[in-house]
Amino acid sequence: GTLLHPSILRRVIGHEGDHLRICPALLLVKPDIGDTEQRADYPAVLPDSRSRELFASAGHAELPRDQRTVRGTFVQDLNDHDTHLLDLFEGNEYTREIVEVYPLGPLTSLSSTPLSSIPSSSTAATNSYVVPLDGRTLSASSRRSLPVETYIYAGPLTDLSPELWCYEDFVREFAWK
Repeated sequence: GTLLHPSILRRVIGHEGDHLRICPALLLVKPDIGDTEQRADYPAVLPDSRSRELFASAGHAELPRDQRTVRGTFVQDLNDHDTHLLDLFEGNEYTREIVEVYPLGPLTSLSSTPLSSIPSSSTAATNSYVVPLDGRTLSASSRRSLPVETYIYAGPLTDLSPELWCYEDFVREFAWK
């Protein structure tokens, strides 16, 4: 979610990430959805069963398969201190769980990404580091999944809004704050 933006990731871990390598990645089907929290402006990843329950409680039909993806960033070589800071950032509403992701490109150094490509509130979100929306973008080279840890929402479903979270909207409206 919010951590897929390199500038936000650097801000959370408190350094430029010279030892970290990143690439955009997709999480497909399990867990399958990012939702916007009602009291906050950040997403929550849910397992399939919980997202179905959330959407059904609002009278929504099941999401089409091509919308059952979560965009994110695969980060390699986090140390224990980096992970601790990420755990603090995510808080007790989330648990860290192992999932499979599909890298969408080569790994690059976190420190080589622009220092701040977060636009101001009046600037259009034109960040070059935007992960494609769905699995149709998986090339032959990216069809191999990798086991990784990610943060899964563990709080009550009543705190969530049954809608898809939009990264571009987040960058445009909130990331500059």
